[in-house]
Amino acid sequence: MFPEAGDYRFVLRRRGEDYVGPDVFRVVYGEPMVANQGGGLILAGDNSLAEIRGQNFLPGHDYQMVLSNDFGPPQKFALTPKNPVILTTELPATLPKGNYLVEIYIDGKVSKETDTFGIERLFTLQELPNLPRLLSLTDSSQEYMVDRLNFYFKPINKFKRGQSVLAITFPGDALSWDFVKLNLTEVDTKKELVLDNKGKAAGGILFFRPVFGIPLDTAPGRYEVKFSMKSNAGKVVSSPRYHRIIMIE
Repeated sequence: MFPEAGDYRFVLRRRGEDYVGPDVFRVVYGEPMVANQGGGLILAGDNSLAEIRGQNFLPGHDYQMVLSNDFGPPQKFALTPKNPVILTTELPATLPKGNYLVEIYIDGKVSKETDTFGIERLFTLQELPNLPRLLSLTDSSQEYMVDRLNFYFKPINKFKRGQSVLAITFPGDALSWDFVKLNLTEVDTKKELVLDNKGKAAGGILFFRPVFGIPLDTAPGRYEVKFSMKSNAGKVVSSPRYHRIIMIE
């Protein structure tokens, strides 16, 4: 780990004697940069202090975080450097629970960090820690390779009746694989539709990827989505609401 910015000298200690190098070693700060957030940020319960990690977060720059989803206008929050590697902001208690796309702006320019796991950059607000999370909805046709080693899926929000939906999920502490559901609620009618994965899942090392079939008699419309499983204690637990409204045609 590098020291704080400043001028330093090399000191070599040998047999109790110090040798001081002749040259000054100067450490300076570079441009502010957001680190990869590793698949998403999470705040649970009453915790409202958001932290964004990176490097070179110094005063004198403008830092903003924008949260957005399909259920309301984007919300912007000013970020303050806690130290050179952490930005913080206090989120209001009125901000609804659920998934949000997150963008970080530094001096008016959006940060271009990439997501290691091939999913959208998310900020999740949830009632309890260790709930299952629904990170992405896609289809097997959206598969693509990275470095010939890992394969990911591009998210989509339009599906057809009879099509299979591949869900990229994190199960939290819910590990009862005999109860895996995708819970859909039609936006206008509030009619609910529960899909069962019937034991089907896509391969892959990262995350749990259950596959759900959309019945042919499903009513076309716009749907909110959650993902549910049973906890180790046998209780049904659901993810926060997915950040996108999906279309079924």
